[in-house]
Amino acid sequence: MSNQNIPSEDFLYKRVPPLHYNFDEDRVSAGAFKTSRLKQSVNWDKYSSEDHTLAGYPSNTGLLKIQAGVPREQDLEVVYDPLEYPEDPSKNNLAHTHIQGKNLNKEKCARYLADNSKILKKPLQ
Repeated sequence: MSNQNIPSEDFLYKRVPPLHYNFDEDRVSAGAFKTSRLKQSVNWDKYSSEDHTLAGYPSNTGLLKIQAGVPREQDLEVVYDPLEYPEDPSKNNLAHTHIQGKNLNKEKCARYLADNSKILKKPLQ
């Protein structure tokens, strides 16, 4: 299952903690995507929903969606990487996907991703 290619028109869900939302400007901050780890976890909408992506997280957590093609426009990869736990299948996340690449630590790239995402649920302060 993990060798599936994610079509560019499909959506990826990403949780947004209040720290990564600019309440003054009413927009997602670049910090939602910028990371030194060069990898961001998201959920592929083919195997997930908004509620599933937010399940188990604090109620003040927000949610955005971004088309899989947008990171590719920034020379990033979108890699399907389901999480499976044979010892506890209740922890499985078959929607788990990574946005990854060296550009994730660059402000310009992170800003582009944030600007081209759509907030579905604003985080709460």
